[in-house]
Amino acid sequence: MKRQTIVSIVTAVVTVTAIYVAQALGFGGPPEGGPAVNVERRVTRMSEVLGLSDAQKEQITALLKTEEEKNAPLREQLVANRKQLKQAALAATFDEATVQSIAASQAQILSQLIVSHARTKSRIYALLTPEQRSLAEKIGPKTKRFHRRPGGPEGDF
Repeated sequence: MKRQTIVSIVTAVVTVTAIYVAQALGFGGPPEGGPAVNVERRVTRMSEVLGLSDAQKEQITALLKTEEEKNAPLREQLVANRKQLKQAALAATFDEATVQSIAASQAQILSQLIVSHARTKSRIYALLTPEQRSLAEKIGPKTKRFHRRPGGPEGDF
């Protein structure tokens, strides 16, 4: 009976670890070159597709950089929480209250990031001409399937 219990526990730990590793690999990590390069890539892509003016490019770049800087601590906390979850999952004894607390923290951080993303998207749309907004809305659903990562944010502008 003890052997069956130990085998079950080891199997559970290996399964949980495999899930965490698979999720970590699914996120793909930060973009090569850091956040500044990612902002430039996004603005370049938007400019090519929507025909942004130089003034629009500058304003959108400033908005995206501000969002990156403001949200950097939240992203760092997500990483720290993931490490804590991994440690909790691999601990000799499972502390459900600790995992629940970390999960609640993750949910709060993700909620803040989602709101920030939506606010920034709204501000960007406000900078677009009606024709550019219409074009962005038409192509948005088509581009999401190419840019969406499992477990990551939607891949629109």
